[in-house]
Amino acid sequence: AARRNLVLSALAASAGKAGEVLGRFGMLGRRVEEALLPAEHVHFVRRWNLLRFKMQRTSMYLSLLNFNAALFYARSLRHDVKALRGLVFRAGKFVHSYLACVNDEKPAVLGLLVYLLAGASLAIMAYVAVHAMLARRGSKAALKKPL
Repeated sequence: AARRNLVLSALAASAGKAGEVLGRFGMLGRRVEEALLPAEHVHFVRRWNLLRFKMQRTSMYLSLLNFNAALFYARSLRHDVKALRGLVFRAGKFVHSYLACVNDEKPAVLGLLVYLLAGASLAIMAYVAVHAMLARRGSKAALKKPL
């Protein structure tokens, strides 16, 4: 009974983590096909099918009372769940939420203004950094008037 409980606890832990993986897609608000790139989706489907195969093997060996083989498959599920979680977390990095007003008439103008101000601030920061670097070197090319 102790060996069977060991197998069942390993199987339950992996199944719970696999459920969390699918729950992550729900949190992203997208389906698996939409959140993953095509190559990653193929990898996800392969891993998922391998996970299902290992779960079936675990249950088959449990029914045959072969606890060593069942424990092998139950513990190897961890690797597949870990790989699936990695795929989902990488996919989550590329999914972004955007908030936009429905009645906003000119959002492009505001976006352009933000980009222009950000570019201007970067140019000013670059100018100040170059000026400070030249002043530290004591070069003749340094500006005579301090900022």
